[in-house]
Formats: sequence, structure tokens, C-alpha cells
Amino acid sequence: MNHDNQETMETRVPPVPGAVWCDSCDSWCLPPGICRCNNR
Repeated sequence: MNHDNQETMETRVPPVPGAVWCDSCDSWCLPPGICRCNNR
């Protein structure tokens, strides 16, 4: 495993507590589920 990309691949720290990261939007969603990208 390459640990050079640790900052990007590991844990993303939300700017606000409870925020959920959207991989599709490449952005934060708060409250969780408000982002349509989270819909499956």
C-alpha cells in the first residue's frame, strides 16, 4: 500500500459536525441525505 495519498484516500474531516461527504458531488452535504448524490 502506498501511504503517500493518505490525506486524499483516508478520512475526510467535515467542516461542520455531522456533514456527510458526497463522492459523486465531490462536496459536503448537511444535513445528511439532503444531497441528491447520496440517493441510490
